[in-house]
Amino acid sequence: MGRQNLESLVEAGRISRSTYQYLQRVLSENPGGLGAEAGPRRAADRPAHEGVDPENAFYFYMDLGAPLGERALDLEDFRRKLLTVPLASLRFHQGRGDFARWIRDVFQEEALADAVERVDGSHPDLRRALLEAVAQH
Repeated sequence: MGRQNLESLVEAGRISRSTYQYLQRVLSENPGGLGAEAGPRRAADRPAHEGVDPENAFYFYMDLGAPLGERALDLEDFRRKLLTVPLASLRFHQGRGDFARWIRDVFQEEALADAVERVDGSHPDLRRALLEAVAQH
């Protein structure tokens, strides 16, 4: 990524000036580029109990365009959030298959994703059913 590309991201408001300065420093310290060993690990390469980068976090919404301001960075954090986010948010995400997709895509935990996916989004005690599915894996 060149200096002009970074400057255009700052001008567009996509990154802050301090992020720009940090990236410039990192790039100047690594003139050969950032190889795979130098970069961050992919989310799928991390154990499920280890937090992921914010771009791979699960962000809770009440509905499309209605974020809660809550996110989960790993499966333990996800379990804790299941205890506290509004039931309407759980129903929204479960009905869309968002939880299972995140678990499968980010952590590659197929069995857990399948168990979460099997929970009916209209279950009368959805919170408990999701917590039980997570606890069993």
